[in-house]
Amino acid sequence: TAVLADGQTNYTAQSAQATYEIAKATLTVTASVESDGLDTSDDLYAVPLNVKGVGVNGEEVSGTGVWAPGQSLSEGTKIYKFVFTPDQEFAVNYEVCEGECEIANVAQATLTDVSVEIVATTEYVAFDAFDRSSIAVEALYGEDCKPVTDYTLTFSIGAEDKLLAGTGITVTVTYTDGEVKQSTEFTIDVAKRAVAKPVVDTTVFDAIGETITLPIAESEYYTIDGNTAIEPGRYVATVELNDPANTMWEDGSTDVVSIAWTISEPVTSDEVIADILAMEKVTWQNAEEFLDLEARYNALDESEQTADATAKLATLKAQYDALRNAAFDDIEAAHEVTAKSLGRALAAAAAGLSAAAIALAIAKRRSI
Repeated sequence: TAVLADGQTNYTAQSAQATYEIAKATLTVTASVESDGLDTSDDLYAVPLNVKGVGVNGEEVSGTGVWAPGQSLSEGTKIYKFVFTPDQEFAVNYEVCEGECEIANVAQATLTDVSVEIVATTEYVAFDAFDRSSIAVEALYGEDCKPVTDYTLTFSIGAEDKLLAGTGITVTVTYTDGEVKQSTEFTIDVAKRAVAKPVVDTTVFDAIGETITLPIAESEYYTIDGNTAIEPGRYVATVELNDPANTMWEDGSTDVVSIAWTISEPVTSDEVIADILAMEKVTWQNAEEFLDLEARYNALDESEQTADATAKLATLKAQYDALRNAAFDDIEAAHEVTAKSLGRALAAAAAGLSAAAIALAIAKRRSI
């Protein structure tokens, strides 16, 4: 509130408000610990910390002191950091603060042993990495022990980041503290990695005057050979596992896989049409030839097809369907009357129907 000086008759005194902020005060903190008997195997965070806070006017400020994170006891006399939080009644006026405390004469603990426990069962296959979360390792200091994670692992075959197949593989766990090193062992089994055998849908190609590649899926686990060619002919592609000691095909074998494939002489549309018109009748003896002609004709551009060939192909297709259905009915009846089917099989053989032809009829009928 403003106050006018004596004799000021031309002004009226006024009141006004102002806002201001008062920062929290900083404490003075001191700390002490009882360090007798401490060694490097002890947990710093289990060591009692006695902290005293003093305010700006010398008053005692109560609160809680805890060791700052990320520290561990070291040999000798060292300085360790702590954090002091004032109790609620003082927190309004004093900040949380950091301090330092000396811990003297910490002895170097003697590592006496190391132990390992399997805490999770893991099924490994070759080339996996070892899962450290599956084991728990403890360092022993006489009767005391503490969990440790900074250990090393060595394997009788393979490595931690790339396991190899085997049974009873020895894994050595080693932990070092200062100049003392202790080790222990356990075993694991690692199965071979199963690899899918490559499957090729198409193995017959028409020559095009350029390199043709048999479409075999690539993999880091096998090598493909013999799957490219230019000239018409019969070829055999091979697929061989790169590391049969650590991989196998899904059926458990490790043999080289062979895939026969063919490049045929190019056939013109005129030749396909001429062959269709020349075929008098579909029999079991020329069924495969008919199916090949049908596929080639259907692959032609519509502008290359002719009305005569289309009509003739329809007639031949009806003959083929009749043969296929008759053979399938004979085989299907065998599931009902064995004796009767035997007679039909003999009759079919007498009529010149081969087992392969009958099987072809069954496959074709089931595919529709």
